[in-house]
Amino acid sequence: MLFLLRGILLKGKFVRLAMLSSLAVLAASGCQQEPPAGIGAQFPVLPVRTSAGEEQTFASPANKLLVLNVWAVWCPPCREEMPSLQRLSARLDADRFQVAGLVVEEDPYLVREFLQRHGVRFPVYLLAMQDAIQKLDVQNYPLTLLIDGNGRILARITGALDWNNPAVFQLLQQLEAGSAVAPEALKKVIRQARPSFL
Repeated sequence: MLFLLRGILLKGKFVRLAMLSSLAVLAASGCQQEPPAGIGAQFPVLPVRTSAGEEQTFASPANKLLVLNVWAVWCPPCREEMPSLQRLSARLDADRFQVAGLVVEEDPYLVREFLQRHGVRFPVYLLAMQDAIQKLDVQNYPLTLLIDGNGRILARITGALDWNNPAVFQLLQQLEAGSAVAPEALKKVIRQARPSFL
């Protein structure tokens, strides 16, 4: 940045040279990164580990609406939300929907123990915190992404919900059918689902 300021003070061809040098330094330092996964973006393929510690890649499934919950074992709202997500997973048609989790945790044993103790049977993968922040723009837990069958992110929901609330179930059905949901309608569903859960 200092080079850029000096470049502005110079005259003629040195201005261009100093600015180009500054941009090269910024690019080399890693400042040019892919934008995090926002609404309308394609969900990225992520390096993950299974609860058994095996390395894999995770991508959204084709032709299914994915309810992807990003959480942490130490997060109280995340832990409270898990039974609700498990019931949702059991209720949804597996040919049209999938519920999955990405837990930001390094210890596979801790994750396995949690999943067994709480009866969580939908797929859960371990995600590095760096990838959660840089690739998914996770700032608070839990974060749930609703992703269509083409891998496009339809919604980002921060905070725990009662995933068995009728309004939430109706929202998921609409999204899976390809119906657009206005931001205000999504906010209304979130408000309806929060009081019954918290």
